[in-house]
Amino acid sequence: MKKSISTLLFLLIATSCVYHNTSKAKKIWLEATKASFERKHAKALLLLQETTKIDPEFAPAWMSKGMVYVALEQDQKAKECYEEALKIYEKQYEREPDNIDLIQDYAEVLSLLGDKKGSVRILNAAIKKFPKDKTLPLFKKMILKSSERETNQHSR
Repeated sequence: MKKSISTLLFLLIATSCVYHNTSKAKKIWLEATKASFERKHAKALLLLQETTKIDPEFAPAWMSKGMVYVALEQDQKAKECYEEALKIYEKQYEREPDNIDLIQDYAEVLSLLGDKKGSVRILNAAIKKFPKDKTLPLFKKMILKSSERETNQHSR
């Protein structure tokens, strides 16, 4: 699970925040992301707690917080963070169904919660709706690969 988390964290950084305008929360979130990559999970967690306090509707921070909890082997707390992010993404998706970055983040949080079918369903609908977009099929492929790796790890 940890290897797929780092892959998805990279995707999260690459695709999120395009549609969010909270600069202070974003700045702190980026600091937390850097700390997380440096494996400074305690520091990252403190920064992410500050971020979600400043802007409780900043879903990327909730997802990152969940990933840090996974790294700290606190899976229940991670799940709670992912569920919070999911609620936010669902609301945003209703308002912005054509936002491709948002669609990817929404699909990612579903994947992190173990709903690979839901994630793929959303990506398939987006691929059909935006056939010229090159990122969606690649993102779907990465979600499927991370799911495949998790399955292979569990069967060992």
